[in-house]
Amino acid sequence: SVLHRPLVGSMVFFAEPGVSWLAYVLAGEARFKDLPRPLHLHVGDAVLMRADPEGAPRLILEGGGEVLLARLSPRATE
Repeated sequence: SVLHRPLVGSMVFFAEPGVSWLAYVLAGEARFKDLPRPLHLHVGDAVLMRADPEGAPRLILEGGGEVLLARLSPRATE
């Protein structure tokens, strides 16, 4: 699924097994609040977030602007 969202303040992504998120910055800037190394995103930057069993249970993206989000998950086989 694809979502177009304003980024005003913080947005929380919880780790879900088998689910990845792609965030693309359309306007403004964003940063991940809770990473050991700062990651700053500007217009045109994208990041792929995947659940890591040994990583944090959530990621916090904060900033101001607009982001395009894509929730990627495997399709169920019939």
